[in-house]
Amino acid sequence: MAARAARGPLPAQLRELGDALGQVLAEPLTALTDLPSFDSSAMDGWAVSGPGPWRLVGAGGPGILAGHTGAALEDGEAVPIATGAPVPAGTTAVLRSEHGEVHSARPPATDQLGTDKSATDKPATGQNAAGPHAERQNTTRNHTTPNHTTPNHTTGTDDNDTTETGPTSPSATATGSTSPSATETGSTSPSATATGPTSPSATPHGPIPRSPAPHSPTPPTPERRVPHDRLHAHRPLAPGQDIRPRGQECRSGDRLLRAGTRVTPAVLGLAAAAGYDTLRTVRRPRVEILVLGDELLDSGPPRDGLVRDALGPMLAPWLRALGAEVTGPHRLGDDAGLLRRAVTTSTADLLVTTGGTASGPVDHVHPVLRSTGAELLVDGVAVRPGHPMLLARTAPGRHLVGLPGNPLAAVSGLLTLVEPLLRTLSGRAACAPARAPLAEGVTGHPRSTRLVPVAYRTTEPTTHRIDHRTTDPTTRRADEGRTGRTAEPAPHRAPHRADGGSTGRDDAEWAVPLRFNGPAMLRGVAAADGFAVVPPGGAEPGAVVEVVELPWFEGEIE
Repeated sequence: MAARAARGPLPAQLRELGDALGQVLAEPLTALTDLPSFDSSAMDGWAVSGPGPWRLVGAGGPGILAGHTGAALEDGEAVPIATGAPVPAGTTAVLRSEHGEVHSARPPATDQLGTDKSATDKPATGQNAAGPHAERQNTTRNHTTPNHTTPNHTTGTDDNDTTETGPTSPSATATGSTSPSATETGSTSPSATATGPTSPSATPHGPIPRSPAPHSPTPPTPERRVPHDRLHAHRPLAPGQDIRPRGQECRSGDRLLRAGTRVTPAVLGLAAAAGYDTLRTVRRPRVEILVLGDELLDSGPPRDGLVRDALGPMLAPWLRALGAEVTGPHRLGDDAGLLRRAVTTSTADLLVTTGGTASGPVDHVHPVLRSTGAELLVDGVAVRPGHPMLLARTAPGRHLVGLPGNPLAAVSGLLTLVEPLLRTLSGRAACAPARAPLAEGVTGHPRSTRLVPVAYRTTEPTTHRIDHRTTDPTTRRADEGRTGRTAEPAPHRAPHRADGGSTGRDDAEWAVPLRFNGPAMLRGVAAADGFAVVPPGGAEPGAVVEVVELPWFEGEIE
């Protein structure tokens, strides 16, 4: 009845992502782009093309980073790549950094005159043996011939190119040579000189720089010349491995979430990834709380026949957990005039009053509703605790729920009247009710349905029925300990739904009825996961009953 009292969801509004948390989608969330929107690397490593081993390009830099693009790969090439970076054209797979190894094939480093810094038994590439450092080079071999210093010879890597030890040849000398064919300075030999050569193989400024052969192809670009290095894989690499293909998660236009989905932090993240800056959501219901009763204290312990207001501090966060925008609580006492003024001037979608719903001398809710022309939709229910609750329509699109003054009875009204009404106003579809077996039998009311606080636990059921209506604090269950304190509830997992599906709860878990469940008590509900719906006459141990779960344990997202 409460769910049908509202005509439907409240109007939709456009909200920034940061302001939409906790609201409900007014329309389906549809992808504005493919996700991912491009082929990207799933791991740090190398983008490779074709089978290995691969020539490594871009080895001197960081490679392709997230947010950047790289040049297309040719077959047999590889380039370093970071997680999330777009894979370049021609990529066939991504090799993880821990699954590959680079083998260097670069020549050893040399100093300015071409001397090998990493070893002393070889001359530098492209340099004559003679010169300021020739004495260090000529230490081991004696088979140099003059024609190895002709202009046509451009490398010094062959075994016959230079001399390392032995007597000085006629064609070249180290320092201090007296050979007529070469001297340290001022030589006019056509073969070779250390400095100041006049032969075609040297210039006044030093050796002729190396150049490609006359008919050799154009040298490759520097980027293509860097990778003399080779990348080798430690294990087989499948085509497409560790590449996140475009559209893997969704295609543009796919429906991601249905209308009526509650906006959680994860929904906000998905919306942002799909390209949204704003979301169209159902407006939050505005709820105003009115606390009635002259006997209530708003601070300190009870005294002098007065009791502490327990509903004021409890209702506002409870209603926010149900998706409402809350004002109050406003304390009106037992003043009929103040109550009438509040009812007729409030702009809230829903007024919630506490107390004053019975027929006592200071119970003003019914008289005020009659005097204002409100339509009474629910006037009492066959539920214990909470039977004096009521629901009225005070104006088009505006309602009032009157909760009993006893705390547990008020909670019963929240679950049976307020929650269904707010669901409709928020645009949320009702979840199928949960069901669970009772770990203990529960005594029922002869004519009314009972709502009994329960906690989900893995336990063995008892074989007898316990009267859970008792308020005797000296009567304890075995798991309440010597102090009579109720044990902490087990971690929540939803039990079986009424439609036969499972919501994730372990089949071995039971709904354990909790003590201290009188109408004025909150000790039981404070340790509860929900309320078992016990039919008139009660239920035996093992009986599967409906469980109305508390809002902070519900799963709202499919």
